[in-house]
Amino acid sequence: CHNGHISLMTRLSHALVNLVVTASEESFRIRSRKVRIIGHGIDVERFSTMSTPASKGGATILSVGRISPVKDYTTLIEAAAIMVSEYGMKDVKLVIVGGPASVAEERYLDMVKELAREKRIEEKVEFVGPVPYNQVPEFYHRADLFASASQTGSIDKVVLEAMASGIPIVTCNEAFFPFLGDYCPMLTFKKGESRDLAKKMVALYSLPEEEKGRIHSFLRGIVETEHSLDVWLPRLISVFREALTRH
Repeated sequence: CHNGHISLMTRLSHALVNLVVTASEESFRIRSRKVRIIGHGIDVERFSTMSTPASKGGATILSVGRISPVKDYTTLIEAAAIMVSEYGMKDVKLVIVGGPASVAEERYLDMVKELAREKRIEEKVEFVGPVPYNQVPEFYHRADLFASASQTGSIDKVVLEAMASGIPIVTCNEAFFPFLGDYCPMLTFKKGESRDLAKKMVALYSLPEEEKGRIHSFLRGIVETEHSLDVWLPRLISVFREALTRH
């Protein structure tokens, strides 16, 4: 259902079931009385048990997700290059965790790598590739901030994981905007606008530790309240009970 497209299989499945569970309204785009929104079910403790290390003179930016055009890694590459060339942040490092899932996405990865070479920051970009899920928290806790240029339009689980991990996030995904309150202008950028993304990342990295701590508490609170396992499981059980009464 990404980007507003609703497949025939999705429509047929919707017609055959009693109820539909979805992480967010944007994740299932059929408007129906059958839909129940239950959040993502993030294991908050898994992502928040390690303390985030202090930076040692550089800025490590993390992005996690499949290597696909809809994730818009070119904007991330261009933003990192701007941070180096225009803001003088020579120690910037962009870490990309994830891999391609098709031949077309492999070609896209090659193009992204070529862009990094063209921008002369290839040594500052690390393509980690796919990582087992139980190792992903380590990458969040090595990072100074998390950046997502994804244009799926639905709440992205990896952004929630970063929020639970205690690092500032910056995203162009409108699905997050209503939750960010007064921090929204600070934590969001315009889709495809690498200069705006670079500006926001520099500003976040430059914040005093006390302010970063307040942002951490705010972001983690969102996950705990709306998307943690503690709230997700009771919601799912409630939907099963409701479905049984309809059977």
